[in-house]
Amino acid sequence: MISGYDVSAIIFYFIFMVVLGLIFRKQVANTSDYFRGGGKMVWWMAGSSAFMTTFSAWTFTGAAGKAYLDGFAVVWIFIFNIVGYLVCARIFAPRFRQLDVITPMEAIRQRYGEKTERFYTFIYMVTGLMGGAITLYAVSIFISAVIGVDIQLAIVITGAAVVFMTITGGAWAVVSSDFLQALLIVAISVVTFIAVMNNVDNLTDITDHWEGATLWSGNGIHYQEIFLLWIGAIFIQRVIDMNNIGQSVRFLCVKDSAQARKAAYLTALLFAFGSVMWFIPPMWSASSGAELSEMYPQLGAKAHQASYLAAVQMLLPAGMVGLVVSAMFAATMSTLDSRINFVAASFVKSIYKPLINKGATEREELRASRITTGVLGLIVIGFALFLNELRGISLFSMMIIFAGLVNIPMMIPQTLGMFFKRIPDWLAGRQFALALL
Repeated sequence: MISGYDVSAIIFYFIFMVVLGLIFRKQVANTSDYFRGGGKMVWWMAGSSAFMTTFSAWTFTGAAGKAYLDGFAVVWIFIFNIVGYLVCARIFAPRFRQLDVITPMEAIRQRYGEKTERFYTFIYMVTGLMGGAITLYAVSIFISAVIGVDIQLAIVITGAAVVFMTITGGAWAVVSSDFLQALLIVAISVVTFIAVMNNVDNLTDITDHWEGATLWSGNGIHYQEIFLLWIGAIFIQRVIDMNNIGQSVRFLCVKDSAQARKAAYLTALLFAFGSVMWFIPPMWSASSGAELSEMYPQLGAKAHQASYLAAVQMLLPAGMVGLVVSAMFAATMSTLDSRINFVAASFVKSIYKPLINKGATEREELRASRITTGVLGLIVIGFALFLNELRGISLFSMMIIFAGLVNIPMMIPQTLGMFFKRIPDWLAGRQFALALL
């Protein structure tokens, strides 16, 4: 059972995030401020935000659960995140900033035309909200395991706090909170890693839990060729994921191309740090022999997804669990508020203004932006509640299936579009269809 210190830390963090949205409300004067901070931010803010947007509580739940079951296999995903952002820093980040648009969908219009822009906007409204729902569901599992509340209640409370901050502060609140949240994530990761390593004589005390090649490829892999094909597919997916027009939003926030390049390098560095720190604790939980199903009975068959939490609760003092939950909430908020902000921006600039209210003033657009953000937030909460009702599929599988079947077909045309200034409007749709096949 968690202590009063833990509960106090969680409550304080929720209040802090809500107040942060109110503080940055004064920074928002127009839709450029609301959706990209007016392009006035510095590289360390944008880099932290890009990191936190890519990173989520899924790392400490779904991915940690995979490490608990299968060892280091899941780490390949995060190693390729490093590669993806190094490519971004060298080639794409400066190009993203030079687009000089408010939303990525406006860049799609520049490359492919209005029809393709609207097509992508509608698709992103579905995929973006579903991705946000997976993220919200992930952290709700964590909060449910710690506090012992029903997962549905955790989804509603957490989602409501995220939506409120996003409505009030826009991109300034999103990016500024991302920087503070990145600091919290780094601190918690270091403390937990040190606690685990102080509890063992050497790393083999943990890795001996897996036999031979299963440490690197996971259990149940009988053909290394299949594992290598998976590695190759993940490499392609992560590099494309970091380097497409849809992911340009954080680099649109900075002052110039040089700042965008520095931001991408910082993101790669943070993922290099995390690839070392994040997966030893859940692997230690597996080697310790702890019965997670008894520690977290409310999670049932999904108890392994609380393996990181188990390491924290067994090794760290009272109060630290609350900080870890706050860190998980931070990871979710950064990803979720960015998704909602991105989808709202796409809707307002690509659907509302050109199709619904062509003569909208800047003030009307800003009001529509806040209303859209609130509605989309409620939809995400509803999707997350639906995901909780699904049975027989793990959180890790949800994320991988979503990335493979939905994200890659969306991203390939956007990546190619960065190398050509004007492309026939039919080409993106054909590329998307071919990628699905």
